[in-house]
Amino acid sequence: MFHCEGEVAVASVAREFGMMYALSSFSTSTFDEIAAAHGGSSQPPAGRFSPEVSHPPRRPPRAFQLYVWRDRAFVREILARARAAGFEALILTADISWFGNREADLRTGFTVPPDYSWRQCAGAAAAPAWTWDWLTHPPYSYALVDQDVSADSIAAYVNAQIEPAFDWEDAAWLCSEWGGPVALKGVVRPDDAKRAVQAGFSTVWVSNHGGRQLETAVMLAPPEG
Repeated sequence: MFHCEGEVAVASVAREFGMMYALSSFSTSTFDEIAAAHGGSSQPPAGRFSPEVSHPPRRPPRAFQLYVWRDRAFVREILARARAAGFEALILTADISWFGNREADLRTGFTVPPDYSWRQCAGAAAAPAWTWDWLTHPPYSYALVDQDVSADSIAAYVNAQIEPAFDWEDAAWLCSEWGGPVALKGVVRPDDAKRAVQAGFSTVWVSNHGGRQLETAVMLAPPEG
């Protein structure tokens, strides 16, 4: 995120290797920038051809990752922009309903925004190329959700915009609004996996956000089938 090339660099590599790319809601790059780097909004990218294949390869698929936002009008608008840029799938991240107590960050001294402690300054000095990039470019912002909000204010923004009361009815509405493949990220119980399918999700993603948000959640494997 905190680099001048941002997600565009990752999307370019994903295109080169024919890999799917998933774009975060907190991207510092726009939908159109990612589409251009990943092979366009609808046309297949130029690529190497096999002698046995008479048509160009299809571009790799791409997905858009969405949080449980409070504002449905905003959700409709951002989904429309994602579809227009050629995003075929949606990923709903439900395993973060507030900005958790990230104990690993406390141990390493990582903070957003930076507090410019001696530990962080020493880390910056040890990575001069990254530090130069940071100092010589404008402050990064959330290109998809609110370009007026600095990207180093993520904690306050998450707590203000995410809807902790998001429920299964809201999830079913989102699936119908998208009208394509939708994955539910944050499933940790078999009964929730079954209910996700009933609500319209085509894929479930077992996750507790790396233990950083739901650190007390018990991880259970979903049922087979």
